[in-house]
Amino acid sequence: FAARETASAFVRATDNSSTNLPVQYEKFLFYRGTGDFGTPLTVTVTEGGSVTVSNTGRSPLASLFLLQVENGAARWTKLPPLASQTQRVAATLEMASAGELQSVPKVQAELGAAMARELTRAGLFPAEARAMVKTWDHAWFTEEGVRVLYLLPRPWTDEILPLTLNPKPRELVRVMVGRAEIIPPATVKEL
Repeated sequence: FAARETASAFVRATDNSSTNLPVQYEKFLFYRGTGDFGTPLTVTVTEGGSVTVSNTGRSPLASLFLLQVENGAARWTKLPPLASQTQRVAATLEMASAGELQSVPKVQAELGAAMARELTRAGLFPAEARAMVKTWDHAWFTEEGVRVLYLLPRPWTDEILPLTLNPKPRELVRVMVGRAEIIPPATVKEL
């Protein structure tokens, strides 16, 4: 499993909610799933295809990527950082500045490398960042559609998902990645 493809040591985990559960040993460093909470990024799209990104949070959003996958081809672009409490038209769905549609594997490799660099810059070890990105290979990078992938600020992550570890580690790095799906107006009309 991609999330375990790191050189990390095993972590011992004990569930204190029950005395019948065994101690678990795990290299699973991150979790891929869904949650029921609002994030500081709002993405909207107009009838003409302009994509607007809004940061409603207290911290800037520095790592945002716009990805479009259609008919077995893809293109992507890195969006400029978005200051707190600001909004900006980020691109159009045609993403002319990103160039022509390319093969999905080529975009997967390019975007994956760019996102791994951002995850490493946020504090993950390179192997952890690559393993995290690899978990998206068959979903975020290949599924038809338009989406914004972005790193959430650490203070926001700590507030939304509080974490207590005992014993307390010398260092703790937490990185959360969000995905905002965009449903273009043409798709809404089709549906």
